[in-house]
Amino acid sequence: MAILGRRVIESTHATAGTAYVGNFSDLLIGMWGGLDLIVDGLALADTGSVRIVASQLSDVAVRHPLAFQKITLTA
Repeated sequence: MAILGRRVIESTHATAGTAYVGNFSDLLIGMWGGLDLIVDGLALADTGSVRIVASQLSDVAVRHPLAFQKITLTA
């Protein structure tokens, strides 16, 4: 999807009426440790299913704060 020629990604992580624009190459995402997987064969045993939970430690930082803007739409 594009708006005014710019690529747009939708997310349920932003509240309704809020948009973030910026140079996302200035967004730094650090991940450390391994991916932890927990396989739980008991929680859903009555349905014959297996529950798998994944956890990853990460953090986000902005290299140049002025490269991003938050837009709030009001009615």
